Amino acid sequence: MKELKERLTDIINNECKYADKNGSTKMSTCSNPNWNQDVWNYKNEIVSAIEKRGYNVSCEVRWGVTDYTITPKIELV
Repeated sequence: MKELKERLTDIINNECKYADKNGSTKMSTCSNPNWNQDVWNYKNEIVSAIEKRGYNVSCEVRWGVTDYTITPKIELV
């Protein structure tokens, strides 16, 4: 379980890093066994952790693939 938690934390860190660097990033997941099953099985936990870090996450599902768009929050006056 520790290894799984480390892998998921790495995914979260990388997605947040990409969003900071590029202004947004997209993470996709699917239940198909050829896709990363850890991301599929723990997608809700991953999204929750990213939101707790202060990022916006939007979701779109097409053809069985779930796409998450992650953007840093900004304060508009």
